[in-house]
Amino acid sequence: SDYGTVIMLSGDEKQRLDSKFDEEALTNALVRLTSGTEHIVCFTTGHDELDPDEDTDTSGLGLAVLKLEGQNYAARKVGLAREGRVPEDCEVVLIANPRVDLLPGEREMVAAYIAGGGAVVMLFKPLDAPATTLDLTRYGITVGQDIVVEQNPKYSVAGGDPTYIFLDQDSFDFHPITTDLTGGVLLRAARSIRAAPAIQGIEVQELARTTEYGWGETDLATMPITFDETADLPGPVPLIVVAEVTDPAAIEIGPTTLGERTHILDHDADPASADAELPSDDATPAATTTDDATDHKRAPGGKLVVFGDVEFASNMLLDQVGNQD
Repeated sequence: SDYGTVIMLSGDEKQRLDSKFDEEALTNALVRLTSGTEHIVCFTTGHDELDPDEDTDTSGLGLAVLKLEGQNYAARKVGLAREGRVPEDCEVVLIANPRVDLLPGEREMVAAYIAGGGAVVMLFKPLDAPATTLDLTRYGITVGQDIVVEQNPKYSVAGGDPTYIFLDQDSFDFHPITTDLTGGVLLRAARSIRAAPAIQGIEVQELARTTEYGWGETDLATMPITFDETADLPGPVPLIVVAEVTDPAAIEIGPTTLGERTHILDHDADPASADAELPSDDATPAATTTDDATDHKRAPGGKLVVFGDVEFASNMLLDQVGNQD
C-alpha cells in the first residue's frame, strides 16, 4: 500500500497487513496470531433465520460475521434436522430469529447440547417462533408475547418510533457479557425476556432493562400505543437474559427423534394466552420419564443467552453506537 506492509511474527505464525492499519485491524491480527485456534460459531438453518452469509441486505448478519472472522472465528451453517444433533466442534450455537419454529426433536438437540456444557445464543423478534420461545421455560426463562416500548426521552429515539430502545451502562446488570460495554446499544422492535420461576441447578440473570417508563405492549392492533396495567408488562422491562447451568441434571431432555412431541407444554396453544405462557407449578415435564433422557452426556457450565431483539446485530444496525461490541 502507500504506507508499506506490516508483518507480525510469533514463532512460525505470521500475519500480514497490506492496506488497513487501524486499531481494529492490528488487534484482530494479534488475536489471530496468538490464539492458534480457529473458533467455530454454528448458525442454525432451516427455520428462516437471519442469514450469516448475507452482507448486503439490511436483514442479514454478514457484517457481524465479517467482524467475527477478523478475530479468528469461523461461521458455519448447521441444519439440526440433517445432522441429528449439534456437531461437537461447534463452540457456540447461534439461533438468529427463527421465524419458523424448531421441530420438537431439534429443541431437544439444543437442550442436550446445553446440558453437555455447550453455549447457545438465541435472538428473537416479537411474536416469532411461539413454540421455541415457550420451550425456554425449561431453562428458567420467559419470553414475552409483546413488543417493548420506551418513553423515557433519554432512552428513546427522537422523532417518534417508540420501538427503538437505547441502552447505556445504567441499563445493564453486572456480568462479564456487559461489563466492558462502554458505548450505548440500540435495539429495535424488541420483546421482553425475563427470568421465570427459579429452577434449582440453573442460575438465571437479567442483563439489560428499559427504564420504568418502558413496558411490554401486548395489544399490537390498537393505536396509539398506551400502557394497560391489566395486560401489559410494566417497566423496567428485561430484554436480555443469561442462564448458566451449574447442575446439568436440571435440564430435562426428551427424544431427539424428529416429529415426536417431547415436552409437556402445549406448543399448539395460543401463545398470547396467559395459560400458554407458563406451565403450571405442579407440572412435571414428560421428558424426565423418557429413556432418551439418560443417553446424553452431561457436564456443568452450559450457557444460554437470549436476546429479545435481533436487529441490533443485523446489517441494518450493527454500525450504530456500540452494537458490534
